[in-house]
Amino acid sequence: MSDLAQVQALERTFPPPRFDACHVQQAPDQVAHALQTVLAAVDQPVTLQADRNEMEMILHNLLSNAVKYNRPAGQVHVTLDQNGSTVSIAVADTGIGMAADDTRKLFGEFVRIRNDATREIPGSGLGLSIVAKIARLYRGEVVVDSEPGVGSKFSVVLQNSPATAPVAPALRQPA
Repeated sequence: MSDLAQVQALERTFPPPRFDACHVQQAPDQVAHALQTVLAAVDQPVTLQADRNEMEMILHNLLSNAVKYNRPAGQVHVTLDQNGSTVSIAVADTGIGMAADDTRKLFGEFVRIRNDATREIPGSGLGLSIVAKIARLYRGEVVVDSEPGVGSKFSVVLQNSPATAPVAPALRQPA
């Protein structure tokens, strides 16, 4: 599914689609296989009442960015955690990183950070806006911590029961 089609699909109507108990720890392996990269093992089962395709979209976008913006022989680490009613998904890389000013722009549609290090890296600029939209559907958030030359860490925190009513318009805007 193209990035644009994914954005349009997230403008879903309510009631929400049927949710399954997704075993979140399986999704990174499925996505990693597609990206041909190795990820840190997940020690504990993490289950979220979610749409499996949306969880795969989150992981695909975060992992593909971690690979694209990494340095040669860099590393990607995935951490999954369940704490009460929240599930956290964190993807960290040892890549090129970015300045704090750039991190504030990341979640808008068609946003690409352009500089000498990223100029030749392909992408639509929709991946992180997709991640942010899905996070809001699960009453969650996306936080980025990045340092130029060191790498980036994207953390997505989701509530274990998605919103059952339309998300307020104020929450639809990128943070």
